[in-house]
Amino acid sequence: MAGGPIDGPTLRALQVAVSDFFPGWGPPRACIDTPEAHKYYAVRRGERIYVAILQDPSYCGREHSSLDSGVRYAISVDGLILRRLLDGEPELDTPGDGGFEEGSSEPVSLDGGTPAIDVTVPPEARTSFPVSASGGSPPPDGGTP
Repeated sequence: MAGGPIDGPTLRALQVAVSDFFPGWGPPRACIDTPEAHKYYAVRRGERIYVAILQDPSYCGREHSSLDSGVRYAISVDGLILRRLLDGEPELDTPGDGGFEEGSSEPVSLDGGTPAIDVTVPPEARTSFPVSASGGSPPPDGGTP
């Protein structure tokens, strides 16, 4: 597994993503829904940091991830979430991909709120996140969840 140093803004982006995806309130969670049962990936491209959080089913003694179990973020270097994309949601990357209405330069608003922000990474700077989180972590000491 490759790794390297993390700068302060990237660490903050990871903390923002984890706090958003795993709120600190609510009933106790099943093993697979805890922060420990996930793998984290981050890459910085200029003033944006891209974060992926993917389930690691082996942590809880499972073989397969749950459906729609991950999330990807675009976060500014000052810690602002620019875009959150849960697994299973449509991607809105560029005008040709459906992020804009046909014949218009105005972004589409899916939820009635603010329009989608273009968080497309330039082709020369693209980094792929793993599609699935597999293996690597031992199951918890408590046995089955």
